[in-house]
Amino acid sequence: MKLYQKFCLLSRGKQIGIVVSSLHLIFVCSLTIHHFATRKLKPPRPMIVRTLAAPAPKVITQKKVQKQPAKKTVAAGSKPKPAAPIKKKKTETKLKPPSIAKKAPPIKEDRIFKEISNSLQAMETEAKRSRSTLTIPSKIEPAKDLPSVESTKDATYSEYLIAYLQTTLDLPEYGEVRAKIEIDRFGRLIDCIILEAKSNKNAEFLKNQLPALTFSCLNDFGIVDSTQTFTITFRNVEIR
Repeated sequence: MKLYQKFCLLSRGKQIGIVVSSLHLIFVCSLTIHHFATRKLKPPRPMIVRTLAAPAPKVITQKKVQKQPAKKTVAAGSKPKPAAPIKKKKTETKLKPPSIAKKAPPIKEDRIFKEISNSLQAMETEAKRSRSTLTIPSKIEPAKDLPSVESTKDATYSEYLIAYLQTTLDLPEYGEVRAKIEIDRFGRLIDCIILEAKSNKNAEFLKNQLPALTFSCLNDFGIVDSTQTFTITFRNVEIR
């Protein structure tokens, strides 16, 4: 009974394998028993041995025939013509005279000095132009002052906005800009209103850059509302 219970606990494939192998074993055992049983019942047959004498091989004697060497007949008076000597053609290799590199004409020292002075003047003018076209980099204050977010609904999303905007946006000019933005649950900017700006360039910069940013979803911060409104104050203050 225990073996049967263990057999039932095995998987379907293992059960089929055990049944097939046991049937093969029973079949082989029955064949061997049948073979030995029939072998004992049948009387042994007498073996007949016939001996056949092999015929003696015939000896064949071969006669060796001596071949006479062929006589060479040489016609009288005919002498072998000597082979004409082969004339070797002499190949003359003409050596080309080595090419002499032409010497470059000497450059006058005055011309070199003029070129150096012209290049230095061009470099100075380019440096002056680059200095005049450079814009003053915006120096941003720490996250405590820039930007400041006024929101009464969720503080963690406000902190995220402060850190995100501080790392992604740099105002082109010094000054302060106060803006109102609205973000939906998928992190898309729905509305952006500039409430106050001391610099028109900074206001236009925020109008163009804020819609291009992608914010985190509100659901990631546990906010169920469909939209959120934030009032943000951007500051770019010169650090002395």
